[in-house]
Amino acid sequence: MKRIIWTIGIAILIIGIAGLICLAFAKWISAIVCLGMFTVLVVVFGIGGLKRVHQEERMVVEFFGRFYGIKKPGLVWVCPFVMSVRAIVPIWEQTLVLFEEPIKIDFKDGSATPKGVMVFVRIKDPGTPYKLEGETIERTGIFRAIYYVDNWRKRIVELLENVVRSYLATLTIDEALPDKKGGYDLLTADRMPENEREKTKEALEMWGLKLEKITVTDFDLSSEIVKARGEVQEMKRAVEAAALEKEARAHQTIGALIQMLADARGKTFKEIQEEVDKSRKLKKEILRFSKELITRKMSIDGKCLTDVRVSGTESDTLKSLLTLIAAFKQLPEKTTGKPQKKDKPGRQEQPERQSPDDD
Repeated sequence: MKRIIWTIGIAILIIGIAGLICLAFAKWISAIVCLGMFTVLVVVFGIGGLKRVHQEERMVVEFFGRFYGIKKPGLVWVCPFVMSVRAIVPIWEQTLVLFEEPIKIDFKDGSATPKGVMVFVRIKDPGTPYKLEGETIERTGIFRAIYYVDNWRKRIVELLENVVRSYLATLTIDEALPDKKGGYDLLTADRMPENEREKTKEALEMWGLKLEKITVTDFDLSSEIVKARGEVQEMKRAVEAAALEKEARAHQTIGALIQMLADARGKTFKEIQEEVDKSRKLKKEILRFSKELITRKMSIDGKCLTDVRVSGTESDTLKSLLTLIAAFKQLPEKTTGKPQKKDKPGRQEQPERQSPDDD
């Protein structure tokens, strides 16, 4: 290939030298013809072969239809009629749109139309050849993108649309919907399974491309699904409201119980709490007595509370309430005056003797 280029260059140079010789010997016609041909050839092959390659681009050049090389950014020369430009490949991150024509995806619990599904890809190692498993020749990403696949942009869209559709079909609508505005990336660890993710990336690497991310913005839901989801949300809010109501009921009674314990024991809340924490038996009594008391209170108020479960992970308010109830139940009451002595068993009470003065 280089020999042909050198031959063309030497031929043009010989024509120019011949024109100068004819001009020196005053052979005007021959000189004009030779110099004219030399000028035309220089313009066509020299200036006409200059090409400009922008930054973050690479030019694929062929020699008589066969791959010749990849030109880097700057001013490059491509021999006309002999060499041709096959493609100019951008190596920056490129964005491709999936599902340009709306299509419904069947989820486990319904169907929806994806919106704003974007693919971000770039050429993998444009200047460094690499070899994949099963290959014998190392090729750059640019060579693979041009010669391993026809219209790599179109093929990527076709491949990834199938991948995204198959993956979303394994989810429910709630699992597929974005948690916040802006969507999510399917290639994150909490989304697409690792084996499927790696398989997709390897397929694109074969074409010389590196898959950066696949983003999903939102889904268009049918009116029936929107209505059903609204009903589910209302039920969830009702459950949350019931839980908050239980918590509020606990707050209403805790103040009175604190005062009762303080009056009965003559101690502060902190001191009573420490006594309860030290007694395993007292904690066990909390579970029984507190459940009965709160159930009765909520039943009196007309609330549908049938069961209260207490564990180490309950809220601080409920835990404090139960501890106070159990402490109040278990701790002895305060009394006034001197304690009375109990009679020993088997001993009969003797009548008091009267003194002479009593008579």
